[in-house]
Amino acid sequence: MLVIRDAQMKVLNAALQRNYIEQVASLFVSRYPEKFPTGADSAASFIERNIPRAVNYGITSELHVAKFLNFVILHGEDFESRPEHAWAVDILQSDEGSGEDRME
Repeated sequence: MLVIRDAQMKVLNAALQRNYIEQVASLFVSRYPEKFPTGADSAASFIERNIPRAVNYGITSELHVAKFLNFVILHGEDFESRPEHAWAVDILQSDEGSGEDRME
């Protein structure tokens, strides 16, 4: 029987997360070159900064995290503090449905 220890699982999870960040960064650089003029490194930093924000809203699937990140690119990392985006904050903080449901 195969046994994966906690330390091995952490390494595997870190590798999977790094791969996800690299893939999404590449997509964002090609889609929004004006937002990431220094390329994949700045996109990866943006993604790493904002994944915890998505998780705080209960958004955990790769697809829906990417949708959240895309929203943040379009509306700004400060969207929660801007009155014109109060509707988005209301949806994200709602108790109705899952985080993934709220991203649809």
